[in-house]
Amino acid sequence: MELTVPELTEVLKCWQESRRVSERTPWEVMRVQVAMTLQPFVKGKLDPYRIFPLPWDRDTQTHRVHDKAERKRQQKRLSNYLKTGRWD
Repeated sequence: MELTVPELTEVLKCWQESRRVSERTPWEVMRVQVAMTLQPFVKGKLDPYRIFPLPWDRDTQTHRVHDKAERKRQQKRLSNYLKTGRWD
């Protein structure tokens, strides 16, 4: 089977993503287990990301901030549409 360079690049990207997920999954499970184990001994709700931070969480946190900003922007657009009947 012969692949072009772009096809090979895509195959390698998918393989790399698969490896990344398979390496991180056990750590993510452990994080939830730690939170569930500690929860009965703590008042309030525990955030698994705060009690068991992992190195790749920094990337996720920046995405969360962007998601919140995008959500606010979309809510503002919707409320503006409901008032005026026009988008933007």
